Amino acid sequence: MQSLDQERASAQIITFPPRLRGTTPRLNVDCDTSPDPADRMQHALAKLATAQQEQRAAIAKWRVSLTMLNRSVQELSVSLEATQRRLTEIAALPSD
Repeated sequence: MQSLDQERASAQIITFPPRLRGTTPRLNVDCDTSPDPADRMQHALAKLATAQQEQRAAIAKWRVSLTMLNRSVQELSVSLEATQRRLTEIAALPSD
């Protein structure tokens, strides 16, 4: 087992390129730059409503998938139980 010092010595540090002075990082985000706070609030609420609708749709699909998975597992269980019964019957047969 390596000591902690040996593990640290094997790490490679990757540095970020320096940021130029006076620049700010650009985020790839759709922002509303409207100066009116009411407009910005309406825009934010509309985005929130859209996100909630998308999330509700995703949860509905997830529930359908869980239902399908449950049915498949139940069918598999029935099949395995039938196989187990057959194997038990075969094991109980007298051998010649």
